[in-house]
Amino acid sequence: MRSILEYDDFRKYILDFYLEKKETQDLSWRAFAEKARIKSPTFLKLVCDGKSGLAEDTAMRVSEAMDLTSYEQDFFLLLAKFN
Repeated sequence: MRSILEYDDFRKYILDFYLEKKETQDLSWRAFAEKARIKSPTFLKLVCDGKSGLAEDTAMRVSEAMDLTSYEQDFFLLLAKFN
């Protein structure tokens, strides 16, 4: 997977992350949401589709669920605010 620093859209990064993990680890939207401590199993899919946004606290939980490093989390949060 490409570095997060190559992205200018957090939605595209989430989708790419999901698609890669789906193939390698059989990740589902439900499992991804649970790992991010999000109650709705389809919320992250809606975010990727541009039908919902991410609040800062939710963006932090998503970045933690993706196991991003400190600087990657900072960049992800900035992307979420920017988009």
